[in-house]
Parts: sequence; C-alpha cells; structure tokens
Amino acid sequence: MASRSKEKTVVTSKDTMLVDKLKHAANPLSRMRGLLGTKSLPPKQALWLRPCASIHTIGMNYAIDALFLDKKKRIVKVAENIKPMRVCLAPFSTRSVLELRAGSVKEAGVEVGDELLFS
Repeated sequence: MASRSKEKTVVTSKDTMLVDKLKHAANPLSRMRGLLGTKSLPPKQALWLRPCASIHTIGMNYAIDALFLDKKKRIVKVAENIKPMRVCLAPFSTRSVLELRAGSVKEAGVEVGDELLFS
C-alpha cells in the first residue's frame, strides 16, 4: 500500500468493524500512487487518502469501493464496485476518501450519513 504511517482501525457509528488495517496516504506522492501496483486489497484493509476529493482507478487491475468523507469523517458519498479505468468525482464537502475492497460497503452496511471512527 501507499504509506508507511501507523496502521489504524476504522469502526462505523453503527459499531461495525469496517477496517482492521488502514494505511494512510497523506503526502502528494503517496496519494498519487494510491493502490497502483497492488494486485488486490485484502478483506478489512483500506487506504485513506487525505486530503482528497476525487479518485480514479486508471491503471488498476481490480474494482474497489470508496467512501467519501467530510471534515467530521461522515460519509457524504458511497461508490461501490468502481471498475478499473474509471474516474469517481466527489461531492464538494469531501475532505478524504477511504478506498476499500469491492463488496466491503455492502458487507458492512454503511451508508451516507454514517460517521467513521478512526482509532
């Protein structure tokens, strides 16, 4: 994944464990690289792009889910099963994006308005 920062977990406001291994892409180079060069995203792992507004899957070999978060880490947009070679634009209030394995959103039952808790 893109960053060497401390690993974190993410729990939803519904007390659902969404991620147990989170990588943080906080500088321009790590955000630009994102998940490029990876073969897959394991279950319960994610990349947190911050700051970030919109994402793309150009050059990737697999689909992802994405959660677009505002400054309070509330979900403002859910994008499921974003296939390779796509661009996904974000709402104006987006401050960061959490990229997850495709199917994670449905599995966790997250939706717009849910707040994510990072620990």
